[in-house]
Amino acid sequence: MIYKHSSSRLELTAGMTVLEALLSIALLSCFSVAFFISYPPKKPFNFVIAGHEAEAISALQQLVSAETKVKNQKSIDTNGNGIGEYAYFSELTGVDPVRIKNGLQKPGDGTSKDRLGVPLMPCSFGVITNDGQVIYDGYYFQIYLPMSMTFGNCAQREMCGLREHDSFLDGMIDKPFPDPINCETVWCAYAWPISEHTGTRAFFVNQEGIMLETENSSTNSYIGPHAPPFDAAFASPRRNMASHLPQEGAASNDGHIWERVH
Repeated sequence: MIYKHSSSRLELTAGMTVLEALLSIALLSCFSVAFFISYPPKKPFNFVIAGHEAEAISALQQLVSAETKVKNQKSIDTNGNGIGEYAYFSELTGVDPVRIKNGLQKPGDGTSKDRLGVPLMPCSFGVITNDGQVIYDGYYFQIYLPMSMTFGNCAQREMCGLREHDSFLDGMIDKPFPDPINCETVWCAYAWPISEHTGTRAFFVNQEGIMLETENSSTNSYIGPHAPPFDAAFASPRRNMASHLPQEGAASNDGHIWERVH
């Protein structure tokens, strides 16, 4: 903007004096400060957290692809009916042998020759904690496969989730295996941050590739060792992997709002 000089005052070509311009700037600054005091930003953007969360979403998308492939390849068929079943991380990575059919047409442990010839997930996802979890890039990951509807604490017609490496469950010494029939139709997985410094959102995904997220802001947040139960993101009834997912904006079994990841 061009200034011009008059005998009485310095003026802007638009007709505004310098003093008037300075007063306008001061008023605008005061308005901005008042606005941000009244409506502060929800949370400062954290590039580190955003990076971890993006990696978690990418890993779950890769898991959906891997589960689809292992089922379509019929790499696991523990009841011998010719229909493929879903897998755990250690099976998908080739670190452990896949489940096999024993002589009674029931699931059993495979041997070294039963490992996947071509792993479907990176080997870093094959290191499983005692709680059946994988730790990767600031997040915990856990797969749940369905148990028999008459197993353990599950009531009849309920389809409870079984985490990986549950070798001692409900007082049983023998290793429980996922149910062959139910494993042909459903699975789900969760990812949640190791600490508040590595992420804020928790994520869910299932066999249909539907991915949900929760802001993880309640007192019942999933951070560190506090893992989501298998039915956390489902709608009622509880303790059933066959339950529907919640409607948009409705609370899930755990009281959280789980929404679609876009």
